[in-house]
Amino acid sequence: MDLSKRDLMFIGNPPLDTARQNMAVAGARLGSMTPGVPDGEVMDRRMWIAALAWRVFDSPPDIETLQRPRSIGGAERIQPQSPDEMWRFKVKDGVDHVAWAPTGWRLGYGKDAINSYAIFDGLKKQGIIPADARFQVSIPLADSAIDAVFRTPFSSWRVLSSYP
Repeated sequence: MDLSKRDLMFIGNPPLDTARQNMAVAGARLGSMTPGVPDGEVMDRRMWIAALAWRVFDSPPDIETLQRPRSIGGAERIQPQSPDEMWRFKVKDGVDHVAWAPTGWRLGYGKDAINSYAIFDGLKKQGIIPADARFQVSIPLADSAIDAVFRTPFSSWRVLSSYP
């Protein structure tokens, strides 16, 4: 079958505990209706772009952290448990541009995809995921990641993609 004619496209994963569970559920139940089965998105990637908050936005010196997930029993958490404790940031007052360090090593999407692909391949070989399904890695667009966690309009700032 022509994969481009399938009716469904995943934009995330079920909120299950492991990549194997997510891919097995998505692939077994909906794999024949979609061209790709998502990569699992577990642990700190479980809640969409929350992982980018602590991996990218919480450390640059020109960014101020306004809100972070509540600690439990004194233990710091990086993963919000609900939308009301989502990370929030702003560019510090007086800063006219933010210089971002190269962040590929911090994003983790490549590493996670490599790890998940072995699971995906195994599920295909077992017949749980359809043989013609493709492996899908979903990466959030920059504007959705920024708009979700910055209170001030980020578009008003001159943003550099790397160190000057």
